[in-house]
Amino acid sequence: MDILLEAHSGLRWIVVLAGLLLLVWTAIVWLTKREDDALTSRLFAAYNAALGIQFVLGLLYFILDGAQGAGYPLYRIEHFITLLIAIAVAGIGGRWRGAVLNVRARNIFLTTLVSLILIYVGVARVPAGWSM
Repeated sequence: MDILLEAHSGLRWIVVLAGLLLLVWTAIVWLTKREDDALTSRLFAAYNAALGIQFVLGLLYFILDGAQGAGYPLYRIEHFITLLIAIAVAGIGGRWRGAVLNVRARNIFLTTLVSLILIYVGVARVPAGWSM
């Protein structure tokens, strides 16, 4: 079970890095009105892929560790629900696939920002939080 927790805990830094890269790039595209759509799409896909892997690892750990005796205290449920909402918010950015790039970049920037804030709050709910 420890390896699953370590993988889930370690992957959060990849999620945060991918989210920050996406945030910076979409801010640049949005504010400078650039026309480079390929990198926006790749960074968006990488961020959402990292979130998807993180979700699967977290769900497995949540179910298996809870069933093996750790139970489901309120902080674990809050962590799970908050991060599930963060994943949903991050995925909303894909709705603007056909929009003008400036609008698309702005909307992906905003949904990524909100998802990163939710990720921060969700991880902070766990007793070890960000220090783990």
